[in-house]
Amino acid sequence: MIDHTPWTPWHKVVDLTDDIKTGELSLAIFAADLYDVLLQKGKRQIYEDPAQFFALTYPTYNLRELARDVVLRIADKNEKAVCQLELTYGGGKTHTLITLYHLVSDPENFPDLPSVQEFIQHIGMSPPKARVAAVKFDKLDVEKGMEVTSPQGETRWLKQPWNVIAFQIAGSEGLRLLHAEGEDAERESAPAPTRLIISIRRGFRNGLISPLTSCPLIECT
Repeated sequence: MIDHTPWTPWHKVVDLTDDIKTGELSLAIFAADLYDVLLQKGKRQIYEDPAQFFALTYPTYNLRELARDVVLRIADKNEKAVCQLELTYGGGKTHTLITLYHLVSDPENFPDLPSVQEFIQHIGMSPPKARVAAVKFDKLDVEKGMEVTSPQGETRWLKQPWNVIAFQIAGSEGLRLLHAEGEDAERESAPAPTRLIISIRRGFRNGLISPLTSCPLIECT
């Protein structure tokens, strides 16, 4: 008969947070939403604030591998242009997308945390800054559209997915590039793919990496 186990129980290895110890942890905290993170309205700081997010994010091997693929593609150092996540509900897809967002949205102001250093060391370089576009179809109302923010901080309600993407990447200029008359307004019909790419590449020429010309950090759900 074995008197003791050959390993240490997990609860003696992991330092549990107070809300877990007291049983006060709300399940609602696990409902991550990339859309809320992009809008930065303070609904869930645990996801919106990079310091709080990375403090509670464990960089698993697969997460570090995906981050490496995406960042190196953005930096034009590999050819993996499409990343497809296939996981069950609650498998971590949204948490992964939020991780990628925080890694490239403001890399000059990374929080000084061990998890951030693990990502950077695994990637082999500091991530370049990129503009991120997200299309959440469960937020895209047929009548009202969805609220999106431009790189300059302007907020609009837009209905068509191509306008939603262009505005997040290039703001009003992106809408004008798509519009047939060059107006700062929605384009109702779908543009030719080249027109959308031209709109997004404008951000690249302005000094920021373009998601579609690199690795698409675009969530379409």
